[in-house]
Amino acid sequence: MASMSFNDKTPEPVIETPVEEIRDVQEVSATLAVRPAAPVAVYVEGEDAEGEFSSRDIQWPGLSLVTKTSSDAEIYGVGAWLVGKETPVGKYTEPLKVIAVKIQKAYQEQIPFGTGARARMFRTADEVLQAGLSLEWGSDARAAEVLGVRFWLPQPEGVDAPHVFTLEGPEGYGAVVKFFAARTTYGTVGKTLISASQTFLRKDRGGLPSGVWEMTATKEAKNGNTWLLPRLKPSGKTSPDLAAFLKSLGV
Repeated sequence: MASMSFNDKTPEPVIETPVEEIRDVQEVSATLAVRPAAPVAVYVEGEDAEGEFSSRDIQWPGLSLVTKTSSDAEIYGVGAWLVGKETPVGKYTEPLKVIAVKIQKAYQEQIPFGTGARARMFRTADEVLQAGLSLEWGSDARAAEVLGVRFWLPQPEGVDAPHVFTLEGPEGYGAVVKFFAARTTYGTVGKTLISASQTFLRKDRGGLPSGVWEMTATKEAKNGNTWLLPRLKPSGKTSPDLAAFLKSLGV
């Protein structure tokens, strides 16, 4: 299984999901295996922890959408948002409030579904070309853009899950969750966040943690396949206190 790590300095009515969407959600981890150029672990020696730690040692639960082919579809229902594959936090038709804390773009090798092969990840387009792959759509051996996201998910009203929402911020409890945007989801979630980070949520305008988003999903159909496609819509700004708290998390 391909993995994607962020900054190593310290990835309805019953609707069928195309196999390419299933692969991205179920077979690819939200941590990209991209290596920094220099050692990044920090040695810690304190009362409650000792050792050399980095972001590789921290686990964040994933945010995923239950599909018709999901093994837990009968338990949670198609279109349910799950954290850690076991805690329902909403339905795809009801906007889920999230705040993007960090994003990381990379390139994922495109491998036919069902081969069992492990997809390689690349940090840059140059690395893709050096590996003998193409970025052109339709090429036999290619890689495509993917985006790993760390979202702050405020504890939704009515969701009783203290084991998930363990972080207390200035506006209540929440959790950092990972999300992986690939293929069509890269277009609806990935490009949306990248565009925001380069425009109205640039660093000099508060950065990504200063913007609130509503996440839903739409029913899509093509060539006889149907699936749910996650989407993001801007929904205002975070308070200065919450933005500062999210930046301090260092995810």
